[in-house]
Amino acid sequence: MLGDQRDQIRAIVSAFTTGEVWSIDTYWLEAYKVDNERLTIPNEEGSFRSALVGYGKFLQSLDVNPPFVWTAGMENLEGRFLYPSAPPGRMRIHTGPVGKGVTDVVSDSGLYFLGDSPAQTLKPFFAKLYNSCGVRRENWQDET
Repeated sequence: MLGDQRDQIRAIVSAFTTGEVWSIDTYWLEAYKVDNERLTIPNEEGSFRSALVGYGKFLQSLDVNPPFVWTAGMENLEGRFLYPSAPPGRMRIHTGPVGKGVTDVVSDSGLYFLGDSPAQTLKPFFAKLYNSCGVRRENWQDET
């Protein structure tokens, strides 16, 4: 919940008998604002990775066997600013944005096997996200 907006649900997960899991989380787009004015693109790669692993384990517990097809996406990105994190052991001196979203929706899909690196599995999606802001995603970001 955000502040006093206790009557709104910002995330939901549905599991279907077909072996599909759908997850929608709108919290991050609303929560990531600078001074409640400058809309930003959530830097939530860790959340995406954790969800991929968790949903994979959940499906396997239901005897649904990999490979799992995943689709990841974000929408409402046009005009939002990208603030990537600094490499491990470093800090960003310039704290402003490094890119700006020029498309509204970014998505990608692929296959996931339990035990695969979630960072490597989702790398194509995050590369597209950065590219949509005119920013090159660095390889060290797969390690954080």
